[in-house]
Amino acid sequence: MSSMVAQIKNISTEINKFSDISKNIKKEDYELTKFANQLLDLDKEKLELMRKIDTLERLIAKQRRSH
Repeated sequence: MSSMVAQIKNISTEINKFSDISKNIKKEDYELTKFANQLLDLDKEKLELMRKIDTLERLIAKQRRSH
């Protein structure tokens, strides 16, 4: 009987460990999702800036040709 109680305590301890691990995974997954969204936002901003640079370069080239 005492052996079964000891095994149940060990199982309970292991279940608690897995529960803690799952909480950490959820937290880190959220942080990774947040970071991925930041990367997407920065990529969109980069593309917008590249389009603006392209437009400015075309305008400068057009002005140089007209003079």
